[in-house]
Amino acid sequence: MILDGRKVGRTPYQLSAATARSYQVGIIYDRGIWECQAVVQNGYRTLIDSRQSDLGADLLIVSSPQGASVFLDDACVGLTAVGKPISLAKADWFKKAQADGRQLRVRKAPYGNIQLRLRGIPDFDFGPDQEIEVEIPVQDEQMVLFADIFRQKVVDQKGKVYTVGQPNDPFQELEDAVGNQ
Repeated sequence: MILDGRKVGRTPYQLSAATARSYQVGIIYDRGIWECQAVVQNGYRTLIDSRQSDLGADLLIVSSPQGASVFLDDACVGLTAVGKPISLAKADWFKKAQADGRQLRVRKAPYGNIQLRLRGIPDFDFGPDQEIEVEIPVQDEQMVLFADIFRQKVVDQKGKVYTVGQPNDPFQELEDAVGNQ
């Protein structure tokens, strides 16, 4: 356990005669450190309850095309890697992604349903509006996701397809404009 930046012992830990104030508390797990602010008040007991599952999941995100902006619940978390492409054609694609240190890794993603959105770089072939958005149920400690923006699908390391849609048609906007006249 860490208290105000210092290792103080193992849990369960009891601090006696603490001064009434706010303390920064950290619980060390194999997968990372869970942290919180604990407010101690005179005459009261402050209990802290944490579990390793509170840390969240580790997501590894690969995209086609590469270099896409990635958003989780509308917060930008980074860009997917650019380099030697990873192909879904091979059954072990996720192992190659895990071994490639350049791939985008999101640590401590919250468990539950998240909105995953990827937007291709503005200057690739079909224009700036090429993106994919899908709700992903984050349940596993580690997930590898491959988002194919052109084919409008996201696949995880188990082969589960989270969304399949029709590829965006760059000429649809023109057809809609002509049809509305």
